[in-house]
Amino acid sequence: MLALVKAEPDLMMRTIFITIYAAGLRVSEVIRLASGDINSERMVIHVRQAKGHKDRYVMLSEQHLAILRRYWKRRRPKGDLLFPGALPHQPITTRSVQRAFRQAAGDAGLDAAVSPHTLRHSFATHLLEQGVDVRVIQDLLGHRNINSTARYARVAINTPPDRCALGLAVCTGVAETSVLCEVSTHWPSLHSMDCPVFAWISMDMLY
Repeated sequence: MLALVKAEPDLMMRTIFITIYAAGLRVSEVIRLASGDINSERMVIHVRQAKGHKDRYVMLSEQHLAILRRYWKRRRPKGDLLFPGALPHQPITTRSVQRAFRQAAGDAGLDAAVSPHTLRHSFATHLLEQGVDVRVIQDLLGHRNINSTARYARVAINTPPDRCALGLAVCTGVAETSVLCEVSTHWPSLHSMDCPVFAWISMDMLY
């Protein structure tokens, strides 16, 4: 992750990559995030009209919140979108993110098979390695079918604890107690403990 972030020269793209990994988002979800979707009181991110046209909430760590705030102060996007494109009220395109990711991954010497989805995959794998219930992860990822989430479980079982798809360290600060489910609302209200992987990324390097 550190090599990927260091290889990406653009502030917006660096922040997008971190957000995909930190919250387990799809590219199509991260590019549509607005400032009002970041809830620092409940420490959650509201993902609106995701795949299947459903809303969900995902975890927001203290480090991730700090990174988003620093990005917002430096970039000062016009309008409400966190990651606008050429026009302030339209998001940056999925293709632009994928193109930037391929370039950064190549510059970092990562395998050609690595993609933005690898970051989302790593998010799920780390939670599984820490013992988080697969049904909670299903909700976090927005999977309709638990079989889709179960594929990550098989990877976690077969992956040594010090490795993952991008060579990231296991997030030992994440535990099942960091996810608080509100059964009455069906979608979980999520609070994440800080993840030490962010300690590798200095604010000076990012911003």
